[in-house]
Amino acid sequence: MGTGQPTSLAEYLTVVCVGTAVLGLLDTSLPRLVRWLLVLLSVAMLAGMISTQTRSGLLGIGLAAVVVVVLIWFRHPSRRVRLWSLGASVAGAAALALIVSFTPLGARLLSTVSLGSTSASPADENSPQLEESADVHLGFYRIAFAMVQERPVLGFGPDNFAVGLPKYRPEGAPPEVQQGLTTSAHSWVAQVGSASGVLGLIAFAAVTLGALVVALKAGFHPVAWTGAAMVAAFVGVGLTTVNAVSTEWLFWAGVGVVGTMTARSLPDPAPNPGRQHSPSAKARFRGPRIVLALSCAVVGVALALTEINALGASRAAHLAQVIRLAGQPRAAIDAGLRATELDPLRAPYWDQLGLAYVSANRLRDGAAAFARASTLAPYDIRYSSDLARAYIGLVQAGDASYAAQARDAANHAVLTDPNNPQALATRALAMAVTGELSEAVPSIEKAVALDPRAVNTDMYVVAEQVYRASGRYDEAIALARRAIAVHSGPAQDTVQIRVELARVLAAAGQPAEAVKELDAVLAIVPNDPVATQLRNQYRSKSTGP
Repeated sequence: MGTGQPTSLAEYLTVVCVGTAVLGLLDTSLPRLVRWLLVLLSVAMLAGMISTQTRSGLLGIGLAAVVVVVLIWFRHPSRRVRLWSLGASVAGAAALALIVSFTPLGARLLSTVSLGSTSASPADENSPQLEESADVHLGFYRIAFAMVQERPVLGFGPDNFAVGLPKYRPEGAPPEVQQGLTTSAHSWVAQVGSASGVLGLIAFAAVTLGALVVALKAGFHPVAWTGAAMVAAFVGVGLTTVNAVSTEWLFWAGVGVVGTMTARSLPDPAPNPGRQHSPSAKARFRGPRIVLALSCAVVGVALALTEINALGASRAAHLAQVIRLAGQPRAAIDAGLRATELDPLRAPYWDQLGLAYVSANRLRDGAAAFARASTLAPYDIRYSSDLARAYIGLVQAGDASYAAQARDAANHAVLTDPNNPQALATRALAMAVTGELSEAVPSIEKAVALDPRAVNTDMYVVAEQVYRASGRYDEAIALARRAIAVHSGPAQDTVQIRVELARVLAAAGQPAEAVKELDAVLAIVPNDPVATQLRNQYRSKSTGP
């Protein structure tokens, strides 16, 4: 049974676990049964967090425990409870040690940094190495730091980490950093810093520290302390985890609880006998209030209708993808058009419409849709790459007038995201199709160097095609065999690499070897029409007349 998004689930469980535990243990005004149920619920949530194997949850629990112990030690009226808190701290540390020693979460925590190396260099054999997931996080933090350096005051804007990511994507990063376009910096520090700059970081830190200080100065308020513990847990767990709308509200809920429970009620102003409002004056005030209330209602209804349109557009775009993959291009086009009509400012919907047009062999319409998507999200090279490939399809269909546009779109993708293998492979293909092989080879060689694990198998197919067109058969054969050997995904992912390898082998005068590769393809995908046709063709060449 899956856990959906384990990092977000772990963050949610950690924060709520801490809140229910503090409330159940400290709020003596609650019935004893309710308090016991809250404590049992917190234990269940702790078990759920451990099952996600998300290491950041331990940071959240640890920081929240420190905050609660400080609050109890300095502000709790009972000396016995203060001493009990110290004992509980020792017991908690022992429980943490047990978790680290005897659970998969502990094993994962201990493997974060290890001695040894996957490098081929003997000099790095005993150097500390980060586990792959931690290395991914570190890559995102470096990108976020570079974004803050570029725009240190106000940042790139809310939720705009994906805008700066392509520009600062490093060479030699893990595949998730190298090829993806994530919207989260995997840490609230990196996320707030890249989005809002130094001023945003200061403001966020001020809110956090302010809530904790207010909870401390207000004295013994169990509910306020619950909010403070939730804030601390969120800050701790969010230090190294994915930022998500589904969990960020927990931080502000905790701050709101602290503010609400520690706020002092303002006294009613004393009546002024010498200044009485007449009924006509009250009527004058009532009119603007009614207008304001009605205006708010109208705006609310308009916003609700906007959300309905957005939901309908999202469903239509998803439907376009599903029915396109099911082989229904006409229906996919209709669904894509509906999505773009309901929400014309979403680049993914235009991209889905373009893919539907391409599946119906309407490449010019597809190119127009891809161009619209690329204009709306110029930082996302998926759309400029799709645009370039649509133009490439038109060139391959015999319309050479699109050659310059294919090269321009591919060059734009590389300029936007220079260390993305997909962008480089698209440029290589565009240059090869338009007859500029001298430009295609360097691009595909860099793309392959950036993807040594053959994660992007389509890119290796392009590399084989470029090498075959250049007459470099031995390099194409060696590259294809290496990609098949190192690819860690399902064997079906390598089918296109093997088919293209068969073509290269046949071009190199090795039809018998080509037949062997096609036999391997048919073992993976029986009755594949392309492999079957090529096998019959090459088999007749290998056996002779």
